[in-house]
Amino acid sequence: MTRYCPLGDGAFDDWVASCPECGSTLVDTPPDPDTLDLERENDTPTYLTTAPNEIEANLLAGRLREEGIPVLLRPGGPGFGAWASALTFEHAVYVREVDLDRARSVLTESSNDDTYPEES
Repeated sequence: MTRYCPLGDGAFDDWVASCPECGSTLVDTPPDPDTLDLERENDTPTYLTTAPNEIEANLLAGRLREEGIPVLLRPGGPGFGAWASALTFEHAVYVREVDLDRARSVLTESSNDDTYPEES
């Protein structure tokens, strides 16, 4: 069965879970062309936070994606000519403007999570 990007970025095989273009969760029905422009107006990438390295950036991105929020990670640092690995550089985390408040809420909830209590 074919699955579709809700923002109109294409059709994909049923094993694909999210759109490789925008990160949106795929749906079973094609999007209505009349509403696509309205949805695109609010999907401007907007800065959310900076993670200290790639590992933590991917952890944040994974948490946001679990909530259905598409994420863009942008590595910082001096570029490809640097001696260090891009893994150690800060990464800026971006979400769609329309998802910004919800993303902040998800990250706040995650930071207050008592899943891993402190050792005594």
